[in-house]
Amino acid sequence: MTGMRWLRAVVAVVAGVCLLVGGAAPASADDVDIFGDDNPYVDAPKTAVLGAPTAASSINWSSIYGRIIYYQAHKKTSDRDALIRAVKANDPFVGSLWERFVAEWSAIKFSTTDPTPPESGHAYVLLTSALKADGTISTKLKRRADVAVKLLKANPNSLVLVSGGKPKNGHTEAQVGRDYLISKGIAADRIWTEEKSASTVGEARYSIPILKTMGITTYTLISDYSHLRRACALYYAQHVVTETADGEVLPFKLIGATAYLDVNGHNSATAIANHVSILMGVQKYYEAAGKTLKTLTKKTATVVNLTTGKDTRKYAPKFEDELSARMSGWSPSPVFLMYQWLRSGKAIAGATDPTYTLTAADVGKTISVKVTGVKDGYKVASTTSKATKKIAAKKLPTQPTPVITSDPAKDALLEIDQGEWDPGVERWTYQWYRSGKAIKGATKATYQTTKSDYKKSITVKVTGYRPGYAAASRTSAKAKIGVLQTVKPVMVGKFSVGETLTCDPGIWGPGEVQTSCAWYRSGKKIAAGDEYVLQKADKGKYISVKATGARDGYYSATATSKSKKVS
Repeated sequence: MTGMRWLRAVVAVVAGVCLLVGGAAPASADDVDIFGDDNPYVDAPKTAVLGAPTAASSINWSSIYGRIIYYQAHKKTSDRDALIRAVKANDPFVGSLWERFVAEWSAIKFSTTDPTPPESGHAYVLLTSALKADGTISTKLKRRADVAVKLLKANPNSLVLVSGGKPKNGHTEAQVGRDYLISKGIAADRIWTEEKSASTVGEARYSIPILKTMGITTYTLISDYSHLRRACALYYAQHVVTETADGEVLPFKLIGATAYLDVNGHNSATAIANHVSILMGVQKYYEAAGKTLKTLTKKTATVVNLTTGKDTRKYAPKFEDELSARMSGWSPSPVFLMYQWLRSGKAIAGATDPTYTLTAADVGKTISVKVTGVKDGYKVASTTSKATKKIAAKKLPTQPTPVITSDPAKDALLEIDQGEWDPGVERWTYQWYRSGKAIKGATKATYQTTKSDYKKSITVKVTGYRPGYAAASRTSAKAKIGVLQTVKPVMVGKFSVGETLTCDPGIWGPGEVQTSCAWYRSGKKIAAGDEYVLQKADKGKYISVKATGARDGYYSATATSKSKKVS
């Protein structure tokens, strides 16, 4: 294989991208339109194979496809992408095929990576060239076939499809290519043939149905370096044609293209695009796309709040409100309209319907809508509405007040019952306060009291968060640390000499508090205990009782009853 240089084009797993690969980049990348006897018209479909006017939109989608190809070739990506969005709006599946197709086509480039095909489910597709007049193998075809022989020997599990018709002297290109491979030691049962095609367009059209029957998952093209950029684009295009007709993605994909380096260059972008348009049956629309297009008449879009009916520029819409794009005045009708909702000027993924329901991500942002009109024979036109006021959050319907459930002793771990919040609340935050001031670092659902808290009032603020709703906060009642809850005692009995008075200290808290009583005459202590018998010395004097409470972890406390005169 003297004088042969190897280059390989690889398709990335996700995007399916052809990378023309070799040991060194070509010295130049000049466009070379070398077609020889490769006439795409002989294999062109008789009619458009990708769409027709639809009753729903009266759009000639074949015209749109031709324009997409034209804009791809001329790098008018904005117009191209707008038309693909229109295709996707009309048919999401077909639109996704075109998104993939232009991504694959755009990514065909030179690289130095030389990947290895998978061990199973793989085939090479040998693209043939014209035979000699006597029907024998030509030098060009032999060079390509030698590339195939080397790859097939290096990858013994791979199959090969030899593609090419154009018989001479009773022999097709595929037959001659097959015989050559067998003469070089390639087993006949590894070789498939396609003998209908008379051009690269035909090879792409007629190879794909055969590949469907071979049970493969991946395939690699083999041809000349100058040929493979066009070949990759055409095979990618045929995937779109076949998948559109089948309504499902093919079970195999193009993963590479290995080349014999014949010249330092590729077919031009416009030449490739022309052949793609021929394969897809939309060449007349492709050619028309380069002519002057008319201009659509349009009016500015407006955003209407369907939930409240209020002006979105004066009254802020709220989370979960439904907005609608109001659009009129496009002419000449009918015009296919597409919608893209914007959040603070940036496109919202998937928001492409005429209506849009506000989400939590919209709160605090403005919303507008971009409306794009598409009509065959006219320029793509767009208009964007004025932005709404900033989207408001809703108010949480249920906001309970938290309760400190632990006894507020001197050295206690305080816990809370935060209550039953709205079911949609996803998280809460906590902040503990000492005498109304936030305690640094006290931001958990529990709090360990310290000496700094003794005899101080402790509270906790609980804040609930739910997406799309304003954060809501509630603060507990005060809990004085180490301070008993006192009750004024009551003296029970008749206030006459010789009668017995009983001390009722009441119920103290928190928890079980031990109480004791002491009796006072005119402010001076005269006795201790729960009972006291009035003496002659008490007559005409004022008697009172003082209760003292005690509990571990709390400061002792006292409470005194009202004084009463003894008769």
